[in-house]
Amino acid sequence: MNDIKVSEQEKSNTKPHLGLVKGTGNFQGIAFIGTDCNGDGIHVQIPPTDAEKFRPVLVEGMVYDITGFRVGAPTANNIAAPTCYNHLIYLANRDKFLADTIGMLIQVTAVAAIHLPGGTVSRKRDFFIMTIYNMLMKITLGENTYSRLDIEALTTMNLEPMMIFAGMVVRTFNGGPYLMSCSASKIYVNLDIPEVGLVRLMYQQMEGPIEVAPGTPEIAPQ
Repeated sequence: MNDIKVSEQEKSNTKPHLGLVKGTGNFQGIAFIGTDCNGDGIHVQIPPTDAEKFRPVLVEGMVYDITGFRVGAPTANNIAAPTCYNHLIYLANRDKFLADTIGMLIQVTAVAAIHLPGGTVSRKRDFFIMTIYNMLMKITLGENTYSRLDIEALTTMNLEPMMIFAGMVVRTFNGGPYLMSCSASKIYVNLDIPEVGLVRLMYQQMEGPIEVAPGTPEIAPQ
């Protein structure tokens, strides 16, 4: 396996590059998503016994020649997976896989409350995009994710923003897939990459301001 680019290292809240079991501090090694020469994602895991040897030299965005690694079925959750629209339904309702999508933003909802069992309240926003596969897709972002976005700037841009939603969990609603954010999710706006140009070209005839719709409170299933 040659020329792997480190795309994103998994991080805990305390020590970057390390895998820690939340609440225990147990060290589980290093994991990162790499992209090979074909642009395909590869999940790389380094066990605790070898992690300290590799930790000082792993830098996000650098290209490495990786050899001597075993190739096998993944054992961890949150594995990068192929993300064509027709494949998403096979990834749904399991936390083992993370998916990405790209599209043009057409609607954002206001903040809505989700009333969880035990009286806890969570908050979310729904984003609706036209994807590169010419499909309307709903994307639900939790407060920790949407709070990193400038919603006012997104909804007042002269040209509709092209957005990439990366590291998303796949869920289903009314028989179709939608994406939901998790702690690994990242959002990118108007990146200078060919896919963004392609989506903009696909929807160049669609004009008008981004709609901000009301958010509806929800009660989570018991």
